[in-house]
Amino acid sequence: MSSPEGMLRDEVALEFFSGIGGLHYALKVARPQARVARAFDVDDVATRVYSANFGPAASVSATDVCHLDAVSLNALGAGLWLLSPPCQPYTRQGLVLGAKDKRASGISHLTQLLASPELEPPSRFLMENVAGFEGSESRDVLVGALRSRGFSLREFWLSPVHLGIPNQRTRYFLLGKRGEASAAGWAENELLAAHELPP
Repeated sequence: MSSPEGMLRDEVALEFFSGIGGLHYALKVARPQARVARAFDVDDVATRVYSANFGPAASVSATDVCHLDAVSLNALGAGLWLLSPPCQPYTRQGLVLGAKDKRASGISHLTQLLASPELEPPSRFLMENVAGFEGSESRDVLVGALRSRGFSLREFWLSPVHLGIPNQRTRYFLLGKRGEASAAGWAENELLAAHELPP
């Protein structure tokens, strides 16, 4: 599927569980030429704030990601997926129910889509979640689905304090790339290397 307005597919993103647009903002800083074709979040307040943050051109949908299918995602022509799924299923306060928690149904559904041959997978993938996700069944199934589609992956624990921001809030990050993006290898970065999780 071709990307909107003749843009390169790698410069078109989908943002799942978008909240108020934190990953969208990070993408604008990291790759100013990129754009988010569609953002998804079921929270009405979050979608209104998202629209206010990114203006009338922001395409944010209150569609539950569990209702998305390969055909509709392929039609958006995005080569980058950004995800920040609910973290409660992977926390002590959430009783560490993982995939058994109904709040994990969205990431489970997207994982199934990623494994489906009907989906044209993105060439790049970034997911953020709470430290602890890395030990979950949800993580294992997601990593398996991504690897089955040819992704090379890296996982990290990072906190704002690692960037000189006085806030200790460790988060889990999963980065993936496939195809030509994967063949180029990974750029080495001392910060990331120091906080990479073992394979």
